[in-house]
Amino acid sequence: VAPSPTQLHLVRSFIFGLNSSKTLGRRGIFQEKDLAWSLSCSENKALEEFYHRSLYFPYLQELSVTLMSITDLSDLWYKEFYLEMSKRLQFPIDMSLPWILTDHVLGAKSDETRNRMDQLPQQGPVQNIPNSQYLQWLGEYLLFPLTIYNDAANRALHGSRQRFMFDEIEAEANLSFEQLIYKLTEEIYLYFKVCASSVLLDQQVKSEIIQNQILPGTRFYPTKSRFDSILKQRHIQILGRSINLNQILSQRINTCLKQNLDYALKRFEASDLSSLIELDLLLQNIKLTHHLLSTHLQLDTWDQLFAEANESTSLNSIHGRIVLHVLFELLSDMLPNFNFNMTTRRFLRSAIPFCDDVQRDSMPKIKHSFLFGTKALTTTFSYIIELFCGQKIVSENVGSKSKLSKLFGFPHLISLCRLVPKQNIMLVVTECLENIKLKLENILVPYINSLVEGMPPSSKLPFYDYGVNGAFGYFEAKLEDIAKYPELKSDVFYHFREFGNAIAFLNLLDAAMCEVDCVEFISTAPFLGINPSNYESCHTSQASENSTIYKSIFNLYEILKSNNICSSPDTLKALATAAHNADRFYRPDAKQKSFFKEKLTIINNMLDVIRPSWCKNNPEQGSLLAVDGSREFYRFWSAMLFIFCLPNTEVISNTQDGPNLSNQELYGDGFLWTGITITHLLGQTRRFQAFDFCNHILNIEEAGIGLSMADEQSQKKLNEFLKNAALARELNQNIFSTLETFSNFTFTNDIYIPPPTSDVITNFKSVMNIAKTENQITQLNTTSSLSSSTLPIKSTTTPPVVNTTQTFPTINTIQTQESNYQSSIIDNTIDNTIDNNNNNNTNTIDNNNNNNTNTIDNNNNN
Repeated sequence: VAPSPTQLHLVRSFIFGLNSSKTLGRRGIFQEKDLAWSLSCSENKALEEFYHRSLYFPYLQELSVTLMSITDLSDLWYKEFYLEMSKRLQFPIDMSLPWILTDHVLGAKSDETRNRMDQLPQQGPVQNIPNSQYLQWLGEYLLFPLTIYNDAANRALHGSRQRFMFDEIEAEANLSFEQLIYKLTEEIYLYFKVCASSVLLDQQVKSEIIQNQILPGTRFYPTKSRFDSILKQRHIQILGRSINLNQILSQRINTCLKQNLDYALKRFEASDLSSLIELDLLLQNIKLTHHLLSTHLQLDTWDQLFAEANESTSLNSIHGRIVLHVLFELLSDMLPNFNFNMTTRRFLRSAIPFCDDVQRDSMPKIKHSFLFGTKALTTTFSYIIELFCGQKIVSENVGSKSKLSKLFGFPHLISLCRLVPKQNIMLVVTECLENIKLKLENILVPYINSLVEGMPPSSKLPFYDYGVNGAFGYFEAKLEDIAKYPELKSDVFYHFREFGNAIAFLNLLDAAMCEVDCVEFISTAPFLGINPSNYESCHTSQASENSTIYKSIFNLYEILKSNNICSSPDTLKALATAAHNADRFYRPDAKQKSFFKEKLTIINNMLDVIRPSWCKNNPEQGSLLAVDGSREFYRFWSAMLFIFCLPNTEVISNTQDGPNLSNQELYGDGFLWTGITITHLLGQTRRFQAFDFCNHILNIEEAGIGLSMADEQSQKKLNEFLKNAALARELNQNIFSTLETFSNFTFTNDIYIPPPTSDVITNFKSVMNIAKTENQITQLNTTSSLSSSTLPIKSTTTPPVVNTTQTFPTINTIQTQESNYQSSIIDNTIDNTIDNNNNNNTNTIDNNNNNNTNTIDNNNNN
């Protein structure tokens, strides 16, 4: 039995009286000599030890009260003295010791810890770095300072019995807890965001940046953090309330994910179509962050979050913000302002804007926590995006307008196929076809009909004897008036480019969709039981029953059913049915269809209205095809292509490159796609290849006839034209090959030309006599024209008259005669060239005949 407090007090008093002389250092009741005869030295020491240890006996007797008092931290909160000095009604949260301790645990890292983190190895994943090298984060003790509010509230209610004091404590505790949840949410989301960015960033890129010190002092791996213990807290006691911290953090993280998705979409809506790469990377990062957080928190599914942010769940709009912005940028910026390059399969922004600037939303402020986590990671990903867009997008300065990128190519279309469902991609294709139809009916057809009327009545291909310079001068003089048409390049070429860009975009989009489908097939083939040996038979009706996923689930169902293990066999049966349906859904079709082929058929049907007017060249009975004065489309396109290949001598004032920009650089390959596509769909491919002006000049150039010009400037112009024409011919062949691959139309405009009833020329000698006679007549005409006047006679061709009162101007028919061109200086050069060639040919024939005669004689002698 423990002694009573009175007994303990009396014993301690007696011992104190006996040893008072030693403890107080002065004379007491007893002297040492008085105690020497009664107490030994050891006994005296035992009394002293008992005296000191008995001091704690009262606290042990009331252990519960002692524990309550020593764990009561309410004194750390009560600070009325501060209110008296500052004369305030309420304490600011910065002066609250619980919040000061909590905030220190959350964000404070000592300078020593920062130095230790900078000295850690930078290579290898996080798991390979020893845990002892990381900061032992105080996150496990994050909630301990909040117990101060519990003690302060307990004293206010049970000790002081003051309700107003409890209300003040409760208000401050609520405010501190809200700040704690806010900061803790940011820290958790930022940590998992950095983890996701580190996973997405290629290991080789990290190593190169670290080894080359491109971003010195940068860490690509997050430090180890003990958020697991915090995320598991579901019962926190604060002021008598049980709080589920996991549920509250789940709600806040859900909100952060929605805000991050909305931020990414706002950046996309404030940029041009080239920002699809950035949007794809951001969404991949957010999706991986959601996946990492889902292992600890109860979050909404990714599909629900993305559909809500994309606004694709409402009854008013089922398309979403992404596809609507894609349509807007495609029709208002990319097709009108970009040039297509077939070699690189990319669209490049034109040096000259032919339309007004597109009005977009302002770019939101940069938040690294909503981009890729940290500034270093954001900068690294911006370098990657710059490779695909030609412009740093992520790290740009904030402004009212975003910087326009310069590139749009195949990787952007791959991102488009990943971001937009197939049904919405078909919406993009449909709108693109509608734009093609409106452009064809309202703009191209009136322009082409008017320009066809201004074509020269006769534009036959000159003989090879004319030489390259003569043929070039011939066509240049023939098409001079059309080339001077004021709206030819500003309107006609511009709309041709936009029309061709749309067709090239459809072709690239079809290739991108095929690649995405191929990747999906490779991923699902093992589950479908498809391999190279049974690929041909995988399209049959019985192939689904032999698939791996269906057989595995069905066998499991049979085993459980036979052993009576499964309590609900209907569930397993429904699962087997679902596996069978999934197999049929992901199994590829027997016939892989290309939507570009179908869209070419639609464009071909659009041409049915104007096909009779652009294909009217049926010869009369017994006559040949009239190709010299043809009004078919291929003849018009040949003229446009010739003008397109001419060197551009106009001064471009709003570009830094000046007049050196060629038509190829200004309009790209989209211009060629328009003419070649229409020519192919009209069934005039062979006629164009046979009677093309540029192709004819190139053939003469390959024969090596008449390559020199008297004027150096004219020679430079001719050389540049030949270079442009050779490039255009190569591109035309590629476009024709692409169109023939995707379209196998049966054209009905093939013409049967009956042979003549009688032979006009019976032998080769009559042909040579007729040719010599024509050469003599030409030489006489040339001599008479040169003797009559030393100056060249100008063409009497009437220039086209433009009617400005109509929406689309028309050109009057150019009245020309062959005699006008024979009297010009071009014909003088041509005739001289013909005479020289005839003499050379005659000498060559004589030499060949002599050589053949000698050879025959030698053979006979042998």
